[in-house]
Amino acid sequence: MKNISVNDTGIYSSSMLITDIQESVLVQKVKLSVVEVSVNEGGSSSKDTDSHQTEGNNWIIICVVIVIIIIIICVSVYYSRVKGKTG
Repeated sequence: MKNISVNDTGIYSSSMLITDIQESVLVQKVKLSVVEVSVNEGGSSSKDTDSHQTEGNNWIIICVVIVIIIIIICVSVYYSRVKGKTG
C-alpha cells in the first residue's frame, strides 16, 4: 500500500513596498498558511472525506445569515412604520 504524506505547516508572508520621495506605502500583504495533506493509493486526499462536513457547515452558515437578514429587514420596516405613525 502506498501512502504519500506532505507535512509543511507554516505561515508564509509576502509584502510589496513602494517607496516615494517622502513616504512609503504598503501596497499588498499576503499571508498563506500551508497545512498537511495526505494522499493514499486511491488518489483521493484526506480533505475529500471532510468536504461533506464543511458543506453541511456552509449550508448552516448560509441559512443563519439569510435568517438574520430577514430579521433586520422586518425590524427596519416595523420601526419605519412606527416612526411614520408618530411623526
